This record gives sequence, C-alpha cells and structure tokens, in this order.
Amino acid sequence: MSRRTKIIIIVAIAVVVVGGAVGAIWYFTWQNGREAAFKRNLNATWKEIGTKATAVTSRMRSVASSADLTALTTDVESMRMTVEAARDKAGSNPPGSPAQVLSLEKDALTSLDGYLTSLSQLSATADRAKFLSGTELLSNSGFQARLDVTSFLSAVPYIAVNLPVDFYQAGAIISDSFTYEGARKADAKAALSAADQFMAADVKQFNIDTIWSILSTKAHKALALLGITKETLGAYWKSQRGSDKVPTGYFIDPDVKFTGADSATLKAIMYFQKTSPDTEELHMVREGGDWKMEGYLFNGIP
Repeated sequence: MSRRTKIIIIVAIAVVVVGGAVGAIWYFTWQNGREAAFKRNLNATWKEIGTKATAVTSRMRSVASSADLTALTTDVESMRMTVEAARDKAGSNPPGSPAQVLSLEKDALTSLDGYLTSLSQLSATADRAKFLSGTELLSNSGFQARLDVTSFLSAVPYIAVNLPVDFYQAGAIISDSFTYEGARKADAKAALSAADQFMAADVKQFNIDTIWSILSTKAHKALALLGITKETLGAYWKSQRGSDKVPTGYFIDPDVKFTGADSATLKAIMYFQKTSPDTEELHMVREGGDWKMEGYLFNGIP
C-alpha cells in the first residue's frame, strides 16, 4: 500500500469519526432542546391554569347572593376553555414526550374539566336552591380533580404552580356564604367545624384524644356499656372499621340541617384506599356551648 493510499484512508476515517461526533452532538443538542421546549410549554400552560384558578377562587369567596353566581360563571367558563385547550394540545405532543407525564396530565386536565363543567352548570342557574342541591356531586368531582392534579404536579417538579386548596371546595365555600343568617350561621359554622375536626382526627391523624373529647356524653355512655374506655378506644375503633377499609380522605356537606335548638345533622363521605366511598349522616349536639359528635355511623356509634 502506497503512502498516498494510507493518507487517503486515514483522512477518510477521520472524516467519518468527526462526522459521527458532529452528528451525535447535533442529535443530543436537538433532543435536549426539544425536552427543554416541552418543559417550557408545559410550565407556561399550567401557569395560566394556576392564574385562572386563583381568579375563580377569589370570585367564589365573594359570592354573597344568587346574583353573584353569574359573574362566577364567566370566570369558570374562561378557565374551562383554557383547560380544554390544554387537554387538546396535550394529546398532540410529539413522539418521545414522557409517557407517564402525558398520562398524568391528561387525567388531571380531564378531572379539572369535569369539575369546572359541574361548577359552571350550577352557577349558571343563578339559583341558590339549585346550587345547594348539587353541592355533593360538585364536591366529589372537586375531590377527584385535586387528587389527579396533585399526582401530576408531583411528577413534574419543574412546574412551579400550585392551585389554591379552596379552589376545589366551591360547594362548601359558596354554600357557606349564603346558606344561613345571623346567629344560626354562627351555629352552623361551629357544628361544621367540630365535625371537620372530628373527622380529621379520625381519617388524617388518628388522634384518639381529639376523638374522645368531641364525642358527646351520650356517646361516652354508650361506649361505657360496651366496656370501652378512652384507653381502649383506639383498638375498638380500628376493629369496627376493619382492615380492608383504610381511609384516605373525607368530605362533609356544608349544608347543616338543624333538628332542634341544640341538635343538627350533616352528610359526610369517607374515601378508602381499596373500597368504594361510604356516605353517612353525622349527628351533632350542643353541650355546654360546644358542638359534640353523638352519632358517627362510620364507626358504629348510633
């Protein structure tokens, strides 16, 4: 092999090597650029959704009468259209986009759209009674939307957006604003607050001290007849529910129904890991100025 031939071969190899390196650099630059663009677009989309969720939440808090529901509908529809456009756009992302992220985003946007649709339909009636009649369905869809959005945002730490917690609680917030008046409104808030504290101690904290302190005198006596004390309540509580029902969340309908001067009932839903939700009626009584839990069928207290 002549010296000239060797040089030609060496030059050809060098060209191939350099070309391959340049190609690899170009490919990785292109791929990184596409990933950066995907994240940038995703962040911008959810930033807009977050901004509109804040506006809807603010409008919800300002509702004081049926007439205010019309203004709420406008803000809700604006956000719903944004969510709908984002959902359509998510389905057209280029091949290679993170499959898990796209799946979680689709679930989040679908749940959000369902929640906003329910809220829009109720607020569009501009009717207090009709709105109150639909709060349970609205609360269920809000709970699901919160779960799906939280799952999605947890998977994309590069998105610095958090929707207000109150955004998902339109039924409770709006109902509370025009359900009761005067002293009865204060009673309703106190009864609802006690019920919420009790269920939080049961579902979120499993705080026996709090549960025991909010149980009524009648409930204490009923437990005593069964030989249950504060010290043994924890084991009894778990045995009543069963190992197949591990609670993950709850919702209390804010529509407090007074059955007497010092008694009221509330409807509540408890969610579980593996089984369908349970719906029960909470029975509250006022003792010494404080509202107590007298009937809690989630755990067999009549």
